[in-house]
Amino acid sequence: MEIKNKESEGSGLFYIEQGTSESAELQYVLQVHDRLIIQHTYVPESLSGKGIGKQLVDKTVEYARARNLKVVPVCSFAKKVMTADAYKDVL
Repeated sequence: MEIKNKESEGSGLFYIEQGTSESAELQYVLQVHDRLIIQHTYVPESLSGKGIGKQLVDKTVEYARARNLKVVPVCSFAKKVMTADAYKDVL
């Protein structure tokens, strides 16, 4: 499954489309002080339990690293995922 990114004026969305049904998504906002805020993560039941949410967080972190941004996980799911040592450089 391909993760796509949609951006517009300081905000964005990483998402995975599942045919014509609902898509999994992670919403973020870019702040002036080089910060990316993860606001919300959603995975429909049809994709639940497949690691899709973590893949969306990982793609967002990859995006932030490439742009030297710090990540602020406001979303409870992203907060939980990002407690691992692999994410400390962007927190």
